[in-house]
Amino acid sequence: MNMSMYILDMVNSLVIKKSPLQLGKTKSSYLVKQLLLGIIGAGPIGLEFASLYAKLGTKVTVFNIESGILKREEPIVQELANEYLTEQGITILNDVTLNSVSNDSHKPVITANGQNYTFDAVLYATGRKPN
Repeated sequence: MNMSMYILDMVNSLVIKKSPLQLGKTKSSYLVKQLLLGIIGAGPIGLEFASLYAKLGTKVTVFNIESGILKREEPIVQELANEYLTEQGITILNDVTLNSVSNDSHKPVITANGQNYTFDAVLYATGRKPN
């Protein structure tokens, strides 16, 4: 896949020149449109970024291949975190099959379970492998 300033991984999200919140900025004012962020991964890092951007006014959708979030945590922690994130307006899609991530003009598109989701930016938060 070609690199895009709109599709980020965890390393590049810390050094990008424009955040998803700045993509709609004009010289004189901000656009009224609520920006859309797709996050692939529902572990601690993906959910932390989801919460951060949601609190800053971004509409966040999290794509999770598992049946629930934070699968390494106790069930009560999973339940409380899910409740808290949902109250923030974050959409969590569990049990998804990711078919593709692509660029459509200047917008990234995630195809999951055969359905297309278009965003202003996509963040990969799927974990890391040790060297």
